Amino acid sequence: MRFRPVSLAALLLVAGVSVSHAQQSVKAVWGSGPTDLWAITDLPAVLHFNGRGWNQTPMSGMGVPVAVWGSGPRDVFVVGEGGLAMRWDGTQWNRLTTGVTRDLVAVGGRSASEVYVVAQAENNTDRPLLLRWDGRQFTSAPLTIPFRAQALAVTPTEIIVAGYALFDPTPSERRQFGVIARQRGAAWTLSGFDGQRATDPVLAGAAWQRVCTTATSTTVVGQRQDGARVVLVQTAGRWATMPAPALPANANATDATWVLAQDCTPLFLFQQGFARYAAGRWQVVAPGLAATTTNEGASQELAALSQQMQAQIQAGRMPTQEQIMRMQQLSQVATSQMNVQVAAANTALNFNFGDSPAGWGMTGADFWVGTEAGRVVHVTGDDARIAYDALCLNPGASSLPQCQGVVTGAATAAPRTAVPQPTRPANKPRP
Repeated sequence: MRFRPVSLAALLLVAGVSVSHAQQSVKAVWGSGPTDLWAITDLPAVLHFNGRGWNQTPMSGMGVPVAVWGSGPRDVFVVGEGGLAMRWDGTQWNRLTTGVTRDLVAVGGRSASEVYVVAQAENNTDRPLLLRWDGRQFTSAPLTIPFRAQALAVTPTEIIVAGYALFDPTPSERRQFGVIARQRGAAWTLSGFDGQRATDPVLAGAAWQRVCTTATSTTVVGQRQDGARVVLVQTAGRWATMPAPALPANANATDATWVLAQDCTPLFLFQQGFARYAAGRWQVVAPGLAATTTNEGASQELAALSQQMQAQIQAGRMPTQEQIMRMQQLSQVATSQMNVQVAAANTALNFNFGDSPAGWGMTGADFWVGTEAGRVVHVTGDDARIAYDALCLNPGASSLPQCQGVVTGAATAAPRTAVPQPTRPANKPRP
């Protein structure tokens, strides 16, 4: 007898629960600590966890949020498409004038009065902008070459913007080059590509999607043109390639996402779990993909004995005492085996990250994952707990396993909009 884990969709059908609220994809996650977590969704809305429960602030009509960062619980910035910038002051959300209608793709800073935002290039020959918030207003300046910015890191001494450039060496040829721009003081330096040629074949070889830096190293993660994912670490001025995680053959890594924790630990999030790089190696955590031991011999014996006893009964002969005892033993083995697999399936449910998950964490051993299905999952060590699930807002969903212990607060009032929303040009070219 084999037990096959029940899918989430099957559970929902059995429970008769609508999944409309589950389509609240979590796009980005950030927090200042375990009792101050923020997540943005494509409703659009902002979720906040205060250590006890969740509140949801709708942002209807305000634009689509893309990234979130803060200097503390009373100073949080959300930026997004069309120049969207909102600031939480500890009491309410306020709209900020950015002076641009470009898509804002990344945000970071040093304090409440020194925040940086990357405004995407308008096209392949345009330069991205770096916006600076001084506590009262934004100012902007273009970066040094045209490229598509994708990530931002801010330290006390430098600003790093990472991405890629599309360059046409000839009219019939287009090539992709990775770009890392670093600012110390007022000067920018470029690595990977200088606008005309590759200056470092290692850095130029991928489109950089994440960047993180510490006092001793810088880590970037990205994707090559052939789709291969790559992680580079710079120490003492030298870049080295980190080995890629070796996932189980049955893993689904379609639309997987790289995440760098604040200590720069690389995390690779895929549909059924994650891989964490620690102590010089990748550790894969995906309980749903773990092989389960099945006693095929006992299963076959149980089936044969059941048929034999049924035939005896039909022929008017009672099963022997030995047959009954053996049947009980085999049934206990099958029940125990089923219980183990049910427990494994329930554990795996918490690691069901789906496609394109978002993530944030202080370390690689304590982080949060936002999923397309509207969940926020808290991972500590090798254990995962569903901390928030939009599905649980549906009537009748509270009995589902993933809703046990999930607290969802009522939505707060819509944010105050003291500053009018800038008008987006009707024919604005998309990046």
